[in-house]
Amino acid sequence: MTSVARLQAAIQMVEQRFPLRALSIVASGEIEHIGFHVASSVRQLKLHRCGFGNNAHDDLLINGASTFRNVRLDEWEEVNPRKRRGEIWLHPGVAIAADTARGAWARIRRTSAFSDADEKSISRNLGFMEKTKMDGDGWWKNWRGPIASILGVLAGGAGFAGAVTAAAAGAYVNFAWGAMSFKAGTAAVTVTGAACGSAILLGGGVAAAVYFVPWGSLFNMLKSALSWLWDKLVSLWDKFQNWWDSCWSNSKQRGHSTPMPMMG
Repeated sequence: MTSVARLQAAIQMVEQRFPLRALSIVASGEIEHIGFHVASSVRQLKLHRCGFGNNAHDDLLINGASTFRNVRLDEWEEVNPRKRRGEIWLHPGVAIAADTARGAWARIRRTSAFSDADEKSISRNLGFMEKTKMDGDGWWKNWRGPIASILGVLAGGAGFAGAVTAAAAGAYVNFAWGAMSFKAGTAAVTVTGAACGSAILLGGGVAAAVYFVPWGSLFNMLKSALSWLWDKLVSLWDKFQNWWDSCWSNSKQRGHSTPMPMMG
């Protein structure tokens, strides 16, 4: 048992004292973010979240820069299994915070040429997002299909496949590195909603939305890739921020705390 601040020291102490082949990290539901580095001597890494009460259905976000066997967690699926030679198991309620400046996301940023059909598809989906009424809780789930479709177009040459779910702070994305197509609009099975509370083997071919991307990072990536739609994207982001500011103001008036959106 240890604190978030001393997690790395605790991992290193265990690695030095015991010849481990498997390591389990169990986090309290009160903890929202952790990061770590696990040595190459460990072959299997299991990540658990123990939520309860009001936080039973929240998520534990793992910093994507965390490493296991010298591979970043947010790039784990890009590495040939023969080279990484290890297993990462994500239990319900655990997700990886992806860095959109690296890996397949960075390749998406370099996309510049679109066909007429692609441009119409992107414009149509952004139009749908603009028309979405930001009322109450859960409206952002309507962005799931359009975001999936847009990412599918942007990732045309990136060898990227996946599905998207959504939450107030950002999108949860499923990547299938090396696949030939993007499963646009497919409802992903989130780790939190995994059948019977079973764990997900990262890179094991299971369609699970285990990568978290804050809305701010996602919009920044879209503005970089879709400069010809800059005004529309800025307008859409401003609309979202106004909604969030309203929620924050109402929350403070009721005496509750609300987490600010993660900008990445």
